[in-house]
Amino acid sequence: MSRRKKASPFILLFLISVAAVQGQTSLTVSPFRADLEAAAGKAKKGAFTVGNDSARAMKILVQAEDWTLGENGQIVLPGPADRLPFSCKDWIRLDSREFTLKPGERRLVSWSLSVPPDTTSGHYWTALTFEAAEGTGAGDKNSLMIKGKIMASIFVLVGKSPAQGEITDVTLVDREKGSLLVIHLKNSGRSYFMTSGRLEIKDARGKKLFETDLPEEIALPGIGKDLEIELGEGLPAGALTVSCSVRLPSRKKLEFEKNLVLEEKKDILM
Repeated sequence: MSRRKKASPFILLFLISVAAVQGQTSLTVSPFRADLEAAAGKAKKGAFTVGNDSARAMKILVQAEDWTLGENGQIVLPGPADRLPFSCKDWIRLDSREFTLKPGERRLVSWSLSVPPDTTSGHYWTALTFEAAEGTGAGDKNSLMIKGKIMASIFVLVGKSPAQGEITDVTLVDREKGSLLVIHLKNSGRSYFMTSGRLEIKDARGKKLFETDLPEEIALPGIGKDLEIELGEGLPAGALTVSCSVRLPSRKKLEFEKNLVLEEKKDILM
């Protein structure tokens, strides 16, 4: 059995669901990620294009905001007082923090990033958040309709810091229909990497039963990462050997092999 796992689009990490109060707002940002390299003590510049694809004018509020990921891949937005070890939020300077977009209008939002002289090598990141509100006229019940927020990430690699990591375990989660294989990763370095790789499952005789590409997701420094692979219902019960590998940017491979047992499901008679 061979199955190609569709890669998770990186952009999904940086979109927050839009909760419309009335109608629909379509706020866009491009590109959704900026990857920079800078030496300690140096500065870089960049820009994002923000667009209003709705039929209404929108007031846009812009700010730099920290984010990180939980082990399940969900975005975690820390509180204003929380300090993340790889944050570069305070390095960002914006040319504009508030403006209005007419229907169909696009605007270039420029920013600069200044790396402090004593910064340790590694990847640092933050995001620019673009929060949309629409409506005019104080006192109108529809005067301020907060429609949602979209984020564009900024990564900066300071100096040289090769990606490092390890696969710490592989576990099998039995479910009512099919099984779920979870690969537990740890990024032990100071640079992020994408989880490109391969998974194979063989039976006790060495026959290949299942193979797939790993979902391509981001593994942030110092954070655990769980990759979930749906196995479906086609695998036979019994002893299995699971082999997986993740390719790092240096072409080094993280490899892991483990013997697991897939229990036979028993029908429950009502």
